[in-house]
Amino acid sequence: MRILNAVVEFVKQLAQAWDEDKPARLAAGLAYYSLFSLAPLLFISISVAGIFIDEAQITEQLLTRIGALLGVESAEFFESAISSLEASTVTGRTLTTIISFLALLFAASGLFTNLKYALNSIWQISPSEYAGVKAFIRTRLLAFLIVIVFGLLLVVVAFAGIILSAINSLIMLEGISSALNFSVIFALAIITFAVFYRILPDTHVGWRDVWGGAIFAVSILSIGLWIVGIFLGSVNLTSATEAAGAVAVVLIAIYYASQIFLVGAEFTKVYAYKYGTRVGEDHYHAEDESNPEQRQLDNKKAVSDL
Repeated sequence: MRILNAVVEFVKQLAQAWDEDKPARLAAGLAYYSLFSLAPLLFISISVAGIFIDEAQITEQLLTRIGALLGVESAEFFESAISSLEASTVTGRTLTTIISFLALLFAASGLFTNLKYALNSIWQISPSEYAGVKAFIRTRLLAFLIVIVFGLLLVVVAFAGIILSAINSLIMLEGISSALNFSVIFALAIITFAVFYRILPDTHVGWRDVWGGAIFAVSILSIGLWIVGIFLGSVNLTSATEAAGAVAVVLIAIYYASQIFLVGAEFTKVYAYKYGTRVGEDHYHAEDESNPEQRQLDNKKAVSDL
């Protein structure tokens, strides 16, 4: 009974935090910026992974997974975008190629700078605390590093696929191979989310605070993507929205994933203050004192309630 009461109380606080921080609006902004950053991110990641593994093999695996999750049209949309970016960077001139590559790297990093902004908003950190040239450079360098790491993650996934294929050829059990493949991707997703929750906000977040939120978010995301896959298999969304069908599917999927990611961030914050490294701190009053903008909004809301 005590455990049930604790779970109910935690869910109530999570719902309260969700209502106060309005992450749905942050997710809409993330979805918009991600639409422009995702293709450069995939291209840069594939280029980095291509140092270790054949780019064609990486691209095929990636597009196959996108097609399985979001439909064939979405995979074709990304394939066309990646091909266009590849053609724009291969010009025969070294300087032009380098400039194009750096421009794409800057565009790809925009996704993570906006993730950082969204997480700072959830932790109620005033923009003045991470403003300035040094903070901008530090944020961009961190985003560049994350883009490179994404390419290395593709290498890990590719190697895992090769190993699991070899295991499957030995034991001849397709179900076990699929389960192992899902487990590897699931574990990598949890680690990735946990790292983002830990390093992106401009405040200290303990490692023991982030794992629950990461597992919670990735679990919901996996279930949601499975449902979306079933839905896309039964509804021809592309024909319903004509030429914008693939973009619509991608945008909806990104918006859904962004909301789930931010739910995990809210989970992390609530856990940190209730059970983790910030037990005993009153984050509502403490943050309001350091955030004049939030305090003004609270004051206006109090006046309107009167």
